[in-house]
Amino acid sequence: MAKRVLALGYGAVVVGCWLVPPLATLHYPAGVVWAVAAFVGSGGLALHQFTQTSRSFYAVTRTVIALLGIPLVGLLMPGLWRAHCDLVAGFGYFLLFPLCSALFAVALAYWLTSRRVSYPFARLLGIGLLIAIAGPLYDLGGHPQFYTYNHVFGGVLAPIYDRFLPFRPGFIAFRATTLLWAVLLVARGYVLRQGRWSVAPTVVIGAGALALSAAYLHADTLRINTSPTRIQQALGAHHPTEHFDVHYDPAALDSATVARVGEDLEFERARLADTLRAGDEAPTGIQVYLYPDAETRARLTGAHTTSVAPVWLATPQMHLLVERYGSMSHELAHLMARPYGLPGINASGSVGLVEGWAVALEAPTRRPPPHDQVLAATPFEELDRRAQMVQQQGTPWGFWAGRGGVSYTVFGSFITSVAQTHGHNAIAEAYAWGTLESATGCSIEALTDRWLAELRGQPQVDAEARPVAQQRFRIPGFFELACPYEPIPVRARYEQARRNLAQGDTTAARSALHTAIDTAPDFARARRLLAQVHVQTQQPDSVQHALGDSEEWGASEWALAGKAHAQRARWKRAYEAYRQAEQDTPRAAIETRTRYIAQALDAEASAQRPDSTWSTWQQRLQRFETPLSSDTLNVRLHRTRHLDTLRTAEMPRGWRDTWRLRIHLGAVEAARRQRDAAALHEAACTARLVARALNARPLYEELTNAIRRATWMDTGAVTARCASPDAPASTKG
Repeated sequence: MAKRVLALGYGAVVVGCWLVPPLATLHYPAGVVWAVAAFVGSGGLALHQFTQTSRSFYAVTRTVIALLGIPLVGLLMPGLWRAHCDLVAGFGYFLLFPLCSALFAVALAYWLTSRRVSYPFARLLGIGLLIAIAGPLYDLGGHPQFYTYNHVFGGVLAPIYDRFLPFRPGFIAFRATTLLWAVLLVARGYVLRQGRWSVAPTVVIGAGALALSAAYLHADTLRINTSPTRIQQALGAHHPTEHFDVHYDPAALDSATVARVGEDLEFERARLADTLRAGDEAPTGIQVYLYPDAETRARLTGAHTTSVAPVWLATPQMHLLVERYGSMSHELAHLMARPYGLPGINASGSVGLVEGWAVALEAPTRRPPPHDQVLAATPFEELDRRAQMVQQQGTPWGFWAGRGGVSYTVFGSFITSVAQTHGHNAIAEAYAWGTLESATGCSIEALTDRWLAELRGQPQVDAEARPVAQQRFRIPGFFELACPYEPIPVRARYEQARRNLAQGDTTAARSALHTAIDTAPDFARARRLLAQVHVQTQQPDSVQHALGDSEEWGASEWALAGKAHAQRARWKRAYEAYRQAEQDTPRAAIETRTRYIAQALDAEASAQRPDSTWSTWQQRLQRFETPLSSDTLNVRLHRTRHLDTLRTAEMPRGWRDTWRLRIHLGAVEAARRQRDAAALHEAACTARLVARALNARPLYEELTNAIRRATWMDTGAVTARCASPDAPASTKG
């Protein structure tokens, strides 16, 4: 009877998993669910068998393993109507998650029933719940890691927004400790049943205890846990500033770049402290870990690409990829909010408030602001739906279950509205418990009504907001994806191709990429890399085939097609491809657009005069950009010289404006590199005037922040004043 109940229970869980895309197939997410189900079901069945029958431990174990065939078949069945994600990895996860948890539960039941106890099933559930809670508290609460392994539910291997799971030997080592615990429990249960100690169980318990002790003592070495020391040793270099300690890989970053990073961090801290009116409350001794690549970061911390600031740890810190350094401001905002959070976790109980406030506080970027993105992606008649989302989805489950791009943007827009109306002090007061009503004196409905009124009354929406918001809002959430993670063999082929290219072996790289694309035709990065290989190896006719359907191309694909056409001297087609690449590039990405403009102009010139000198405009751009990194460049003279040559150039007006902005932004970049406060202030004020004239709002905000930085470098104050007041009405102070 008990076996029949468990089989029916497993069947019900199978059907439930089929309703949730990532849980319906044989892979890691389903492994977590089935580890819990196997622990509870196998433990309950074992308790019944050991107390109500005379079956041996081995017989019960065989029954438990046989019944796991139900979830295994249930997870394989969706393969009849959809492709499996990664069957090899899926079988591995099934062995490491539900099978190990089931064996542990049987051993625990054997030990519990070795003597008469009341409510054995409640005890088994209580022990399981204690382990399920204590494990993450120890792993995540005491270590700079973003994974946790567990004897009951197997583990959480990566943050929810990561889309690749690297192979982690530490997980196998941990599950070996799960089996060691099972052996110890069985040996101890055997002794209790016999009523005396004998040689065999004594040896087993002694050896098992020594092995477990060694595993826990060397958990860092076995990659079961991650210590700050191991990360710092792996990165290898350290740069201290007044309030930060920057840890980095010297092979990826030189000392001059790291010095500029340190200055970025100090300025951003000063800006946030000024916004929050934070004095001594602002954190110090912040550890900043800069990882050279996603693989290194995943190996050390478990997070592949997701930037993380673990505010709950005793030492304030953030973990960033070098290539995603732009998220620094958002993560630092989380750290600056630590003093206002709940004791112990240093954050709010409302995830919507945590992320929304960080979005509202982060430094201006060239991306359209949250208000514009919400308006661009939401018809006016559906704005009330966004208000309902704010009112209902501030909880961890409500926030993370949805689409990340939608949640971050909507809550960021809402909290920005609250801050503009009631000030950041009110948000700080409400932060710990998420009590915006008591801190502002307004109900959540009144706050959302005011927010919607601001959105509906906004006179202008950034032209770039629609494509940016649509792209962000279209990215599906974790629970919408049938296969949330890239297949390990496909990813391995892609990484192998990158290594082959670094070694100059284009033949092996092409072979690896073709295999990856054949396995996963939608793997866009592999297609782009293959197209780049074809361009480098003078095989332009293969580029379009590598990139796939041109209707789905973005700017980078069009640029690769342009290079391919140029190699075949098909100048008109190259011109059209480069022009399309420029049009598909975000309006505020001035540097990239200028490069495409130069390539398009050169292609047009070559079409009209085939014997003309190639790369005229690209050479002009190079002559402008190359000196920008010089510490001795006369920034104003360099800017003036290139603006003068632009006045006589023949090009469409829109392209001329873009090129002019590039020159002004280059002057700002050069002055910032030189740490020349006066030159930076003058260059940023001048560039801001040009940005305003061209109605480039995101650029305006970014340049305003550069002016604040120049003032801070000179006086320590975070203000943004120029000789002439030029701020448009919509600009934040």
